[in-house]
Amino acid sequence: MAGNFMRDAADDASFGSKNAEDLPVDSPELIALYAPRLVFVSYGIPENGDAKWLDQQGSFMATVAAQPVFELLGDETLGVPSDYQAAKMPPVNSGLLDGQLAWRQHDGGTPTYRTLDTSFSGQTSSCSALHQGDRGRMKRLRYSILPLILASSLNALASPPPTWVGTWAASQQIPESQNSLSQEALKDATLRQTVHVSCGGSMIRVHLSNAFGTRALHLTSVHIARPVASGSSAIDPSTDRALLFNGVSDVLIPPAAEYISDPISFPLVALSDFTVSIHVEAEPGQQTGHPGSRQTSFYAPGDLTTAADMLSAIKVDHWYLLSGVDVQGPPSAYSIVVLGDSITDGHGATTNRNNRWTDVLARRLQADPRRRNTGVLNQGIGGNHLLTDGLGPNALARLDRDVLAQPGVQYVIVLEGINDLGGLEREASPPKTSHDDLVHRMIGAYQQIVTRAHARGVRVYGATVMPDGGSDYYHPGLASEEDRQRVNAWIRQPGSFDAVIDFDRVMADPDNPRQLLPAYDSGDHLHPGPAGYRAMGDAIDLALFK
Repeated sequence: MAGNFMRDAADDASFGSKNAEDLPVDSPELIALYAPRLVFVSYGIPENGDAKWLDQQGSFMATVAAQPVFELLGDETLGVPSDYQAAKMPPVNSGLLDGQLAWRQHDGGTPTYRTLDTSFSGQTSSCSALHQGDRGRMKRLRYSILPLILASSLNALASPPPTWVGTWAASQQIPESQNSLSQEALKDATLRQTVHVSCGGSMIRVHLSNAFGTRALHLTSVHIARPVASGSSAIDPSTDRALLFNGVSDVLIPPAAEYISDPISFPLVALSDFTVSIHVEAEPGQQTGHPGSRQTSFYAPGDLTTAADMLSAIKVDHWYLLSGVDVQGPPSAYSIVVLGDSITDGHGATTNRNNRWTDVLARRLQADPRRRNTGVLNQGIGGNHLLTDGLGPNALARLDRDVLAQPGVQYVIVLEGINDLGGLEREASPPKTSHDDLVHRMIGAYQQIVTRAHARGVRVYGATVMPDGGSDYYHPGLASEEDRQRVNAWIRQPGSFDAVIDFDRVMADPDNPRQLLPAYDSGDHLHPGPAGYRAMGDAIDLALFK
């Protein structure tokens, strides 16, 4: 079929000793034949009762990829020349009269209009038809040639659009009193904050948050640069770039809102540090931030966003107003979001050393050539619960903003529950019915996360709850340990999650499974130290991610 079609379209072509009908549809000979003179596209009304209306804005490739190909009513009577090729066309309801059809010559000439003799008038949608020109007459493409066009011509004529993917993120919350800045600190002041990204890219954008502000957040200048060193306020001035928001540097972010900067060219290297300097004109009534940064930030009066260093600045190990960094990657790029508590947030990790378990995972992904365009987004909050607000909104309340709204998200790892389990016995010994109810509600919360993520096409991997025996945070008893085992049994049960990451078995002491292995323990018997986080990051099977 393909050979007959191509021979019909250009019988003067030569294939040497080969016959056109004997060639496979993706053969270089056929591609070389049809690609230079392939097709043109036109708007109009299909003659075919099977036609499907499209809302096109001149994109012929989008139409071909999504729909069958139809012949135009009356096209053989219009006398249209055959030397037309694919070209972007104006929409039918923009500059055309009712019942008119636009054609654009292959040399880029101005469109001319020909009226179709039809009863269709007043149309508001447009439909594209794909044709092969052959010596002054129009021929409808056979359906059998469509796979050939899709397989080869689309690659040659239209590259897939790039993908925005998160390379760094931090969950936002209201900082506790000991972790918040004074109201005066954010009046005409500069915040300089450094983050450690996962994947790299040449185009970036930055997310700024006023999620918990009670007034508009007024920023007059935001700059990005490479830091001289992790934990330093000094930047490399040659890398300094100003961010814009809808083309201007001054931005007013409403209460409870987040703004994303305009894309900017900036060569961001994978696994590198990245500095954002923000000049805050007026504090937003209530601060928004992320206390558990494990990274040193700086603030000082005045607009110092372009300063090479902030020598008089005050140091704090927290982030404020900064919620994400995106990079533009190939269509195959994606992000993994981790929804968790202080164990994900990195309590027990080393400040400015980037040795959380999510950092270990990001390094392993970057070492794999097939997975280097993968972002790892740490959305852990210290003290976070599945079911109730604690330090930050509960996991279900923040699922949409912190997980499902993240650019390029395709996977989520859920490591939540230790604070729900421990909190039940923290102040008293409740009856067994309370334990049963807690386990039931926790399982229900996990199921809600899976259901909502699946509705967005996101796969969910459940991580088992790690042991906390001997912890002074919760003083877990036998009943609490039984609850943990019941929850973990459900997580491991096939069908509960798309896959299981069994941190419990990785981190538990074989001689005392109720406690962390001493070599992995930070010393508080709840949070791992750097060696423990390394073991967690190394335990994840990269085959879980495409």
